[in-house]
Amino acid sequence: MVRGQVVERFTQTPIPNAVVTIQLEDSSSYQINTNVEGFFRLGNVQASRLTVTAREFGYQTVTLRDINHNATRETVLFIELEELPQNIDEIEIVSNSVLRANNEMASVSSRTFTIEESQRFAGARNDISRMAAKLPGVRTANDAVNDIVIRGNSPNGLLWRLEGLDIPNPNHYGKNGQTGGPVSMLNNNVLRNSDFLTGAFPASYGNALGGVFDLQMRNGNNERHEFIGQTGFNGIELGVEGPVGSGSYLANYRYSVLGLMAALGMDFGTGTAVPEYQDFTFKVQQRLAPNLHFNTFGLWGKSKIDFVRTEHDEDLYGETWTNTYSRSQQAVLGMNFFYNVSNRSRLQLTLGTGTIWDSDHLDTLDQNGGTHAFYGMDFRNTTYSANLHWTLRLNSKNNIRVGIRNDIHEFDMHDSVYVWGDGFVNPTNSADATSLHQPYIEWQFRPTTRWTINSGLHSQYLSLNGSTTLEPRVGTEYALTESHTLSAAYGLHSQMPAVNIFFRNVPDGNGGRTQPNLNLDFQKSHHFVVGHAYRWTPTFRIKTELYYQQLYDAIVSENPSPFSMLNSGTFGGLPIDGLTNNGEGRNYGVELSVEQFMNRGFYLFANVSLYRSEYLASDGVWRKGAFSGDYIGNVSGGKEFVLSQEPGATRRQSITVDGAFNISGGQRYTPVDLQASEDLGRTVFDDSRAFAEQLPTYYRIDLRVAYRIQGKRVTQEWAIDVQNLTNRRNVQSVLYDPAANEEVMVYAMGILPMFQWRIYF
Repeated sequence: MVRGQVVERFTQTPIPNAVVTIQLEDSSSYQINTNVEGFFRLGNVQASRLTVTAREFGYQTVTLRDINHNATRETVLFIELEELPQNIDEIEIVSNSVLRANNEMASVSSRTFTIEESQRFAGARNDISRMAAKLPGVRTANDAVNDIVIRGNSPNGLLWRLEGLDIPNPNHYGKNGQTGGPVSMLNNNVLRNSDFLTGAFPASYGNALGGVFDLQMRNGNNERHEFIGQTGFNGIELGVEGPVGSGSYLANYRYSVLGLMAALGMDFGTGTAVPEYQDFTFKVQQRLAPNLHFNTFGLWGKSKIDFVRTEHDEDLYGETWTNTYSRSQQAVLGMNFFYNVSNRSRLQLTLGTGTIWDSDHLDTLDQNGGTHAFYGMDFRNTTYSANLHWTLRLNSKNNIRVGIRNDIHEFDMHDSVYVWGDGFVNPTNSADATSLHQPYIEWQFRPTTRWTINSGLHSQYLSLNGSTTLEPRVGTEYALTESHTLSAAYGLHSQMPAVNIFFRNVPDGNGGRTQPNLNLDFQKSHHFVVGHAYRWTPTFRIKTELYYQQLYDAIVSENPSPFSMLNSGTFGGLPIDGLTNNGEGRNYGVELSVEQFMNRGFYLFANVSLYRSEYLASDGVWRKGAFSGDYIGNVSGGKEFVLSQEPGATRRQSITVDGAFNISGGQRYTPVDLQASEDLGRTVFDDSRAFAEQLPTYYRIDLRVAYRIQGKRVTQEWAIDVQNLTNRRNVQSVLYDPAANEEVMVYAMGILPMFQWRIYF
C-alpha cells in the first residue's frame, strides 16, 4: 500500500482533487486523485523505489524522488504544496522536497535531511548529529562526542527542537547547558524529514547563536500494526506502531549492548569504561474533529558510566589518576493541538515539560592507588513550556505567522570541589526558578514566482534579571532562471547563559563567596549570509555560501583572562572569578557543496569549507577560537544494487555500499603548563598561550555495506559499518601525565567494525 495526504504548506489544510502520480523503477506508473480531505491510496504496489509527484492548479508541483517502498510495510507520505502567486504569464516550477527546508521562512543556510540518509550514511552510527557533521560548514569537536560545531561557533550555541518544543540536551551523558554527548537519545526510526539550519535562521527560532536542529517525529501507521527490531552498536531496539482510537501510536525502546562488545575485546573509544544506557520514544496522534487534532510525544533516557582505574591508563573523557562516576537522566513530554480556523488560518498550542538531571563524582588517586574525594555535583533542571502560534495565509502572495514561546526554568543545583587550603567549597548551591519569554512575528511576501522575501522580528525577555532583546530577521531568494537562485539573509540572534552560570559562587576576596553573575545579559551575534545555488537537474545541486558573523556581549571573566564562553563545549570548566558581557568574536568563511540527492538508490555529497573563528576576551587579545580548524572537507556517497526482483513480485534483494571521507584542520588547544601540573599533580594549562597550538590534521574514512531482503511479510537487513577504515590514530586531546611528568596526547579510536541487523514485520 502506498498512501498519504496532500496539504497546503503554510496552513496545513487539505488539498482535494490534487493529482498524484506514482512511478516505479520499471517505468510503470499510476495516477490517482486526492479526496475531499486530501488523502490518496494505491494498493498492491510491488517493492521498488518510487517517484511520487503531486500537482494541483495554482500550486507549485512537488516531486518526491527515490522513496524506498518496502512491500513489508505501508508507505505513508505527507506532501506539502505551496500556493503560487497568480501571475498572467505563469511558468511551472517543479520543486524537489529535499531542496527546500520544511520551514518555508528559511531563505539560506538550511537543509532538509531524509531518514534514509541518516540510516545509510557511513560512520553516522544512526546518529543524526554525526550525520549533520558531514554537511557544509559543520564538524564535530572530536570522535568521543557528537557535538555539532557550526561555522566555528561553540556547539552549545545549537538549539534542539522536537515537534515544536525546545528540548534540553538530547544525548546520553548530556550535561545541562550543553548540546552534545557520546550517544544520541533521538532514534531515527521514529523521525521524519527534518530541518538543519546553520545561520541567519527565521524569526520563529530563538535562544541560539550557532544553528538549529528542528526535528519532526512521524506518525504511526493508522491502519495496520507494524514492528521493527534492530541490534547493533547503539543497542538492542524494538519498535511498534499501529492504529489506536481515531489516530495512531508509535513507540521505540533501546538498550545498550556495548558491555557485550567490550567482553568480546572491542575498543570503542572510551578507555576502560563501558557505557550503559537505555531510552524510550513515543508519539500518539488523534483526530478530535475534522478541523481539530492533537498529538502527544515523549522522550526518556537514562545513562551510566564509570571510569575506575587501578593503574595508569588514559581515555577520551577524563584524566589519568582520576576515578569518575557519571549518571544522567532526562525526560521530555509534550502535546500539540492543531485547530484549522479556516482553510487560510491555523492555530497551534504546544504544552510540554523537559527535565535533565546529571550527577558526577570524581576521586583522585594517589601513588599508592588510594582514592580521595575531589568533586561532586548534582544538577536538576526542569522546564515547563506553553507556546502559541497562529498562521494566516492572506492570499497567494502574503503569509503571516505570529507566536510566543514561554518557558519556566526550575532548577536545583549543588556541587562541591576540594580546594587546597580551603577544603570543600560549593561553586554552585542554588534552588530557584526563572522564566524566558519569546514573542515573534514573521511575514512572507512573494511578489512573483521567482522572488520570495521573508522578514520577521523576534524578542526575548528573561525574568531573572530583566534582560531583553529585539532581533530583526530578513531573507530573500530570487530565481534568476529555473536553474540559478540567488539568496541573502541577515539576522540578529541571541542566547541566554546556562542557568548554572548565573548562580555560580565565586570568592569575594574576604573569605566568603558571592554570586556576581546574576546580571549577565544574552550573548548576541549578527549573521550575514549570501548564496548562489545552481540546480543542474531536479536532484543535482551546486551551492555556494559566504557568511560573516559578528558576536558581541560574549561572556568573559571580569579579571584579565583568555577565557570566553564562545569556546565552551562538552568538556571544560569556568574561571573562579566573576563573569561579564565584555567579550567579542567573529566567524567568517565560504562553503561550496555539490549534492546529488537520492536518485535511483544513488547519492553523493561533497563539500569544502574554508573559515576562521576569532575571539576577544577580557585580556584584550584577539585569538583564534577553540573551534577554528580553518578548513573542512567531506565526501559521502552510496549506491544501491538490486540483485533480484521479478516483475510484479514483492520479493526484492539488494546490496547498498556507502562510503565517507572527512578531513579537517586539527582542533586548537592550550598547551600544558608542566611546572604547574607537576606542583599540583594534575593537568594545568598555560593560559598565556590559550589555543596557540593546533592538533594534527584530522581525517578518517568510513565504509558501510548492507544486504537487504524485502518480502511481503518480513524484510531483513544485515550491515557492517567499518569506522576509520585506515586505522588513522587521530589525536583527541592533550593532557599531563604525572608518572612521566610530560605532556601526552590522547588518541581517538582506531578502526572499529560495527555490525547491525534490522527486521521489519
